[in-house]
Amino acid sequence: SKEKGQVRVHLGPVWYLERQEFDLEPGQEVTVQGVCLEEKGQARLIAAQVTVGDSVLLLRDQQGQPMWEAWRKRSPGP
Repeated sequence: SKEKGQVRVHLGPVWYLERQEFDLEPGQEVTVQGVCLEEKGQARLIAAQVTVGDSVLLLRDQQGQPMWEAWRKRSPGP
């Protein structure tokens, strides 16, 4: 059965999220696929993908590597 409640989910760095065409609104229902880790005795969900309606935000690849690491490497430097 599905339990309702709030779960804090770390998505990624703000600069990466701001550059994606993906808008989240407070109270919006989303689907998160990720990995649950235990850190300092508390469960922490590391998101790999967030889906809202037909929109999908990719955060990590299949190996668990952050998409922003590859994105940063592709970006032209100063």
